[in-house]
Amino acid sequence: MRTCLALLVVGVLVSCGVMDENPGSRPDTGESSWETDAGEPPSLTTDSPLESRASVAEGDVSTAASEITGELQSEEQFASVEVIDRQKIRVRWFGEPTPQMQDVLDKFPQLDITVDQVSCSPGHVREFGEGLLQTDPNVRAFSLEPDGSSANVILDESLRAISEVSDLEHRYSEAADCPIRVSFGSTQPAL
Repeated sequence: MRTCLALLVVGVLVSCGVMDENPGSRPDTGESSWETDAGEPPSLTTDSPLESRASVAEGDVSTAASEITGELQSEEQFASVEVIDRQKIRVRWFGEPTPQMQDVLDKFPQLDITVDQVSCSPGHVREFGEGLLQTDPNVRAFSLEPDGSSANVILDESLRAISEVSDLEHRYSEAADCPIRVSFGSTQPAL
């Protein structure tokens, strides 16, 4: 971690013109751009803004995303959590934010968290999918897209020849009140 951070600091100093990539190309003034008033190279401490940023980007964000998912996954309106560029969190939610959701997000005031509205009700769509899996032996899998915009149904491969995909998608979409994409998969387990 310290090696990566040191390389990051060197890259920043080079790009800002503080330190030359090619030290021999600059006239020697007798001063090193790395020296402090005491003549020692600067050290990175835990108070360093660079290290603080790295820990927020790499540790706190992923930990917060996991905690948010864990606390909200049973909510009907919750679709997913996404970490963006290891620095931001996007919560995908259906409808108005609830006090419980806001309480969960308020635990992380130092993080950049946005809430995006999804077009399908995750709870309703999941319930629909669970019902299909329990009642229709030809349904192999069901999943809601992470962005909450649609869902996928995988049917037994044997139905491919006798089924009209567009009819199935239309029927499933109306029943789920959400766009459903149909595909076919084998009943044979993967080896």
